[in-house]
Amino acid sequence: MNESKYWFDINGKKEPDHEAMAAHLLEENILFVSSRKYVIEDTISKNETLILHLNCNDVFAWAYADGEDVSYNELPELFKMYEANRDCGPTQWVCIKRNQKPQAPIVKYMKENNGWSEIMEALPENKYEAYYKEKFSKSDA
Repeated sequence: MNESKYWFDINGKKEPDHEAMAAHLLEENILFVSSRKYVIEDTISKNETLILHLNCNDVFAWAYADGEDVSYNELPELFKMYEANRDCGPTQWVCIKRNQKPQAPIVKYMKENNGWSEIMEALPENKYEAYYKEKFSKSDA
């Protein structure tokens, strides 16, 4: 990946090109676009605005369509993590943001693909996985 395409050099300081980063992550299906109404001074507008989400389907629970909002300021860190590990970087980012581990099969995949670290290990356990284990263990009894 051509790093200069995603970063500007402004007076010797590396600054992100948010648009190029977003375009690349959209093209790679890491991000998706949605829209929602926005709030202006505690009033919900009738208008909608586009928002970017990280696609994290099945990361925290199976058959769970999921996306995490990505703010303008968060985009460069997500992009750096994606650049460092295209297979696991976005999942690392969303786990850190949500402060929880992914479900067990994703943990296994990440460990097999150099996506696990001390930071990931230190995250709290997956909330959904514990809920579903308890729910289904009771229904089997």
